[in-house]
Amino acid sequence: MRMHLHRLERVWRAAVRRAGWRPPTLVAVVALVVAILVVELGWRDPGPGMLVAVPTPGVLREPIERLRSVPLVRIGDPRAAAVASGVVFGRTDHVSPVDEQAFLDSGLWHLLAASGQNIALVAACCVLLARAVGAGRTTGAVLALAAIPLYVLVVGGGASIVRAGFMGELMLVAWLAGRMADVRHMLVVAAATICWIWPGAHRGLGMQLSFACVAVLIAWASPATAALRDRGVPTWLAGGLSATLLCSLATAPLLVLSTGGAPLTGIVANIVAVPIAACLLVLGLAGAFIALGATALGWGTVADLAMWPASLLSSTLVRIAERAANLPAAQTTSITLALSMPAIALAVVALRGPLSHRRRLRRRLVAVGLVVACLLSAMSLGAHRPGAGAAAAPSSDVLRIAVLDIGQGDATLLASDGHAILVDTGPPDGNVVRRVREAGVEHLDGIVLTHDSLDHRGGFEHALAALDPAWVAMPRSAPGPWRRVREAAPRLVELCAGGAFTVGRAHVDVLHPQCSGVIVPRTGDLHNDGAMVLLVSHGDVRALLPADAEAPVLVGLGLPRLDLLRVSHHGSEDPALPALLARTQPQVAAISAGEGNDYGHPRRQVLDALASAGVRTFRTDQDGSVVLDSDGRRLMRVG
Repeated sequence: MRMHLHRLERVWRAAVRRAGWRPPTLVAVVALVVAILVVELGWRDPGPGMLVAVPTPGVLREPIERLRSVPLVRIGDPRAAAVASGVVFGRTDHVSPVDEQAFLDSGLWHLLAASGQNIALVAACCVLLARAVGAGRTTGAVLALAAIPLYVLVVGGGASIVRAGFMGELMLVAWLAGRMADVRHMLVVAAATICWIWPGAHRGLGMQLSFACVAVLIAWASPATAALRDRGVPTWLAGGLSATLLCSLATAPLLVLSTGGAPLTGIVANIVAVPIAACLLVLGLAGAFIALGATALGWGTVADLAMWPASLLSSTLVRIAERAANLPAAQTTSITLALSMPAIALAVVALRGPLSHRRRLRRRLVAVGLVVACLLSAMSLGAHRPGAGAAAAPSSDVLRIAVLDIGQGDATLLASDGHAILVDTGPPDGNVVRRVREAGVEHLDGIVLTHDSLDHRGGFEHALAALDPAWVAMPRSAPGPWRRVREAAPRLVELCAGGAFTVGRAHVDVLHPQCSGVIVPRTGDLHNDGAMVLLVSHGDVRALLPADAEAPVLVGLGLPRLDLLRVSHHGSEDPALPALLARTQPQVAAISAGEGNDYGHPRRQVLDALASAGVRTFRTDQDGSVVLDSDGRRLMRVG
């Protein structure tokens, strides 16, 4: 037995040596696996430790907000302004739903979210600036080490940019120490650290995509770039082209498994758009600082000129996204195709050229690991959350309220006495039709869209085609491009405060927005402040569906005591929530949020306020679809 153990130990050491792994990396791999298992086996709650945001110091909050608002104020075209705000500061709140869909379909949405590309450009600018003034690489690297946290602070410190900043700092340290070969080890250490500090982070699509890109670039960027140079591609283009191709191929399986589709033409679109977005980031950030200073001095013309290059570049990005989204075969939904493309491409790169046995083995191991990760993601889809089974249709004297598990978005089903209404349809990848049918409903009387935001109306066309509603309702004079909804609706109804409709034996009152169309800004976001607010009554039971209208809007509506509160805006931070809870005294609260979302929803402050008020709280990211039945006297959970 001892001889066999010694032989097994020698084989293990030889495999580790050939793969190029070192003891710290092996420890990190074990830590990463254990961190994932303790969450998946239910030994650690993924909620409390999830990364939300890096808080902005109070003294800096106002100047940073003014800096973030520069593109929106100084770029005349609203579409270009919103895209510039997304590329430079990672702010997508003002991107219109039409442009959101175009960037999603074309595979360019990642350009509008602050990510590793932004961090790399910030670091590169610091190094180039140091060289321009005659300083060495050490000065540039130290400058970049200081600039990266500042940029993370400026864009708001969301989960995606914090992860990218963490990796950027590690790579700069490796570069300063002359140990770039150890970056692959640092990747594993970073993944293990994040999963320990923020349990459940591995479930987030943002983290999966980020680390898939970093892993594939570390393993194959150099040989892929060399292969392109050997075929006559200019050196300045080969690096960006290989990075775009590798990241697109590596992330395609994850996108198909998580969202139901991945862009095919997005590879071509990225080749064109990424350099433009890089220029936009650099010129837009510099222009924003110049414009902020010029505005303070009263030089409005200088401020406008400073943002003119950013305006031109962002308008170009919009046109590229629109054209790429309309190309034939823009998307694939085939997991077989999504898996085969990276497998073939990586195999070609891994097997070409005179490579040592150790490097060849290492690349094969990474390729196998990526494929296995994709398969494990497919196996775990929906497996860790309850509520996947179909419920029986509600009886005639019951009102069913189902807060559907559709990811990071909103969709609430009301069904009574053979009638059903769907309030919002969730994001495009939310599988809203399946969730409606799981709640026991096969046909809709109507669809109510509370406001024009993609996470609320993204599944509209799917629901319209599959569930055959007779009418569609929207807020009167609501902001946003509603053209597609108006064209597709079988019958369009515009609702405002004072309006009402019935769902079987339930009565629904519209409390907001006002019929005048004037939206009083309460939180600074007119889309959210103008969202439709519905009060559902069934006997003595009252339920409030506020969409994204937060407590500052709700407290002025004269609300009664509630049995159910559908918590506003996916559980976003809401300082006025305690006052709303004290006034309405709900018994049950339901929060619709996507598991592992990069927004940190629901926020800890919201959960603490609900717990302090003694409200029983359900969350779609943990509990699946929350299905409640009312008999007119009380609410009972189904399932």
